[in-house]
Amino acid sequence: MSVSDTGFDFADLVDEASARAGGESTTAAEIIGLRRSLRVLTERWAASGFNSWRVKTTRVGLSGATGEVPLPHGVDDVIVVQAVNSNSNNISSMRRIPASAYGQLTSKTTKGRPSQWWLNRLNERPTLKIFPIGDQQNDTIEIQYVERPDQFARYTDTNDVAGRWLECLVMGMALELARKRPPYNEGLIQRLKMEYGEAEVIAQQNDRDRARYRFRM
Repeated sequence: MSVSDTGFDFADLVDEASARAGGESTTAAEIIGLRRSLRVLTERWAASGFNSWRVKTTRVGLSGATGEVPLPHGVDDVIVVQAVNSNSNNISSMRRIPASAYGQLTSKTTKGRPSQWWLNRLNERPTLKIFPIGDQQNDTIEIQYVERPDQFARYTDTNDVAGRWLECLVMGMALELARKRPPYNEGLIQRLKMEYGEAEVIAQQNDRDRARYRFRM
């Protein structure tokens, strides 16, 4: 395991979680279990809509567009889409619609200023469906999206977590460890649940771009 630039690596995470879960030495099997828990926990944050990943913005030209816009690698979700005229720099917001509404559009290649979008997540790599599809070479759309860390997009051994979520991550791992460690300590588990919940609220309230912690295993 290599130490990241922040001075906090996966071994530190395991040690801190173990200390909060009772202080016993961590076995090899528990370390493997914590690695699985790390993925499950951060995936749950993403599914709950917590902005624990990077928020990025990109612009995509619509010249020759077919209504399907490829997205950068690692996109987890799209937050805001705006239609932009590059000449006048006029910007208008586009409305997100569900798959059912997009499917009911009778002509999905209608040209015009884009006003609606649907995030197609049916394939491994999401794409953006827009309507209308644009009608000028200088039309672009600006996309604000949440980027998944590389290890969740590629399933490697690197975990990149926002610094504001570090306390929450430690408490979540400690809770998972306490749940699996015999004997079952209900009092400890309830305390860790409460502390984890408090840390999660603080992280969510302060969800803005800060330093990130990377764990290499």
